Amino acid sequence: MQSTRAKAKKAGDKHYFTGKECAHGHTEKRYACDGACMQCARKKASKQAMANPEKRKALLAKWRGENKEHEKKYREEYAASGMAAIANKRYAEKNKEKKLEATREWRRNNPQKSYETTMRRSKARRLAVPKWFDSESVKCFYTAARMLRDMGFNYHVDHVIPITHNLVCGLHTPDNLQLLPAFDNLSKGNKFNIEGGI
Repeated sequence: MQSTRAKAKKAGDKHYFTGKECAHGHTEKRYACDGACMQCARKKASKQAMANPEKRKALLAKWRGENKEHEKKYREEYAASGMAAIANKRYAEKNKEKKLEATREWRRNNPQKSYETTMRRSKARRLAVPKWFDSESVKCFYTAARMLRDMGFNYHVDHVIPITHNLVCGLHTPDNLQLLPAFDNLSKGNKFNIEGGI
């Protein structure tokens, strides 16, 4: 990386790094176009966005409309890196009630889709039941979840390995069941990490 703005502009680079603090005490890369340090630029952009949320929204929508391929590639790379999942999990943990209410609201607004999802899951559960199915052991999980809910703890019965997934198919058996807080179960959905197991 170039050490001066002039060299960066001559080389066609977007950034350069002097190793020196900016006027606000940041030791960051700087933009070759105007010499601003990246941290200062982020703070300025954040301040402007908070002051003009509608304008920012409109500009963002316009940019996305004009750069669809770039946006698609960025989203795919972001998802593949695992950062999207981490960001979603952090947001969900900080906004548990908001997340649960959004799920309830979607179900209220999409009764047909919600019904179809429930029916698909019921069918998948039936198909995931082996001949040696131990119904009493499975019932214990649902009884325990119901008892916890009666005590004020909202728990769900979760399939460790999803029974509806395009790569794996878990079984509706005791060794594939676990009790999870409702929020954690809804956040997990039918995600499955092939390498890590969950």
